[in-house]
Amino acid sequence: MDQEISISAEQDSYALFHALNCNIVFQYIRGLIFCLSRSDQFAIYNPTTRQSVLLPEIKWEKPVSFVDGLFGYDPVENQYKVLCIIRGIQTLEDSYQVFTLEDPKKQWRNIQGFGQYFSPTMTTRVCINGKVYFRASVGRYGNIPKPNYSRNVLLSFDVRSERFEHVQIPNQSRDLTLVNYQGRLGCIDYNDGSAKMWIMNNQTEKQEWSTKNIFSMSHPQLKSLGSCTCIAGVTLNGEVVIMPKKLDNNAQTLYAFYYDPKQNKTRKVELESTMEKDLENQEEVHIIGVPDHVDNIMSLLDSSH
Repeated sequence: MDQEISISAEQDSYALFHALNCNIVFQYIRGLIFCLSRSDQFAIYNPTTRQSVLLPEIKWEKPVSFVDGLFGYDPVENQYKVLCIIRGIQTLEDSYQVFTLEDPKKQWRNIQGFGQYFSPTMTTRVCINGKVYFRASVGRYGNIPKPNYSRNVLLSFDVRSERFEHVQIPNQSRDLTLVNYQGRLGCIDYNDGSAKMWIMNNQTEKQEWSTKNIFSMSHPQLKSLGSCTCIAGVTLNGEVVIMPKKLDNNAQTLYAFYYDPKQNKTRKVELESTMEKDLENQEEVHIIGVPDHVDNIMSLLDSSH
């Protein structure tokens, strides 16, 4: 059964972030937004306090061929950390560095990396119980000299120990979306309104996945959008959120679709926002949705400088 309603984006606590450059590193954790600026500096924004900070510039050979980053939270030590992976053009070697928010030293630290890897921009990464999960195409292993980026893998970064681990990947699709499914890692293979989902079993030490759930979103407008939509995430009550990837200046309304796989129900939500002002001078705006936004009163004023 489908349901259509109209709500305010602010009332729904739905955080929207737009970027004119689609090759942007973006991640959201516990009310904080993390991204890479055009000057190759990492930035953090708190929508609750309206504060934003640029982290210190990383000292590394220039020019660089690749910059990527992960944002994680350790619930044991109550710490936020940023992991940066940067590669120089001449050496093609990766540097792994970590910055801890609210660290008195306010500096990047070198850590042991994970061989050589290439993680495409805009792929999803999700932090669950102190671990950041992300997909990557892995290159050099051990003494293998030449990178081979054809191997699609799933990795995790432990925020507290600052170590990497392999995670058994349930599907080799390069469009696999990682989500926090009620405290467990979920992997969704989504294509034109139908999807398959795998959920990791947290009850055992082994990396085991539950029986895959197969569902199809039946809303006619969602089907008509086809590949123009993507999985934005999962709400706290387990609804899968599907949104447009971008909004052009001819669009009048921004919609999100909430699909409940347990009840096989879809509700269409009209998001009332100020997007029209952003579209006045732009051909299109890229949309990133955060369906589990919470207020965070943490101050960022002393986090970086």
